[in-house]
Amino acid sequence: MSTGIESQKRSDQYDVLVIGAGVIGNSIARELSRYRLHVGVLEKEQDVGMGTSSRNSGVLHSGIHYKPGTLRARLDVQGNSLMKDLCRELKVKIDYIGKLTVAFDQTDVETLERLKAQGEANGVPGLEILDADQMREKQSDVGGIKALWSPSTGIICPYGLTIALADNAAVNGVKFFLGYEVSSIQRNGQGFVVRTVNGNTFNTKVLINAAGLFSDRICEMLGIHEYRIYPCRGEYLILDKRLKGRLSVLVYPVPGHGGAGLGIHLTNTVDGNILIGPSNEYIDDRDDYATTAVVMDQLRKKGHE
Repeated sequence: MSTGIESQKRSDQYDVLVIGAGVIGNSIARELSRYRLHVGVLEKEQDVGMGTSSRNSGVLHSGIHYKPGTLRARLDVQGNSLMKDLCRELKVKIDYIGKLTVAFDQTDVETLERLKAQGEANGVPGLEILDADQMREKQSDVGGIKALWSPSTGIICPYGLTIALADNAAVNGVKFFLGYEVSSIQRNGQGFVVRTVNGNTFNTKVLINAAGLFSDRICEMLGIHEYRIYPCRGEYLILDKRLKGRLSVLVYPVPGHGGAGLGIHLTNTVDGNILIGPSNEYIDDRDDYATTAVVMDQLRKKGHE
């Protein structure tokens, strides 16, 4: 991959220029590398996957949480089914271990029924509502009265996938420019002129914004102001690998039980750790990836409930 250190001042012409070398930018670059196109990727960090793409639980969701008929629902289920072959091709760790979404009262059970119906409408395979004995056959010591079992939920190595996509795209001829933060974008008759903080200029016919948490700022450079990112930090407590094998499946509460989002849950990683989390906190600085002692204590207590 090209870096800001080894490159001189340049003014290059591309068919497609991608801003952002996270999992989305790298996926797009890899797909475009199948065609006879001159493709470049600009990344402000000194390596790929330094942002959100490598800072998540690595869960491959089944598609039960999304409204039927929406693009998100369709792509979630379709993407889930395609991921196994992709990871085999790229030699990335993946494991479909399944998930229990646990109900603690009758109101939660009604939510499970709704999620099951919604998932089935989306085409999610193998959904079952289990009683207490059945769910403890999947995972001993789990609390609750019933659970929704989604066998197509999996875990993946998020940073491994992000790096493998970039490596494959680079081998196929995509040019990566690391340490190239975009400073301005202008339209012209042929497409776009993109300038970077380190004084380089790139001309491209097509520009793809895959800048993640900074995608709204890229839009603003082109006078597009209807998008705004509200940074929300989620912290995880990572347990020691000595506990490997204690958790057989993913364990989630019913959504909304005890907090926003999907709640505090227990997640395996493909490397043998167990994650407890995430927390949910809106912050001002979108680069603030801090973990805090207060939240770690809260997650530790939640993990024992």
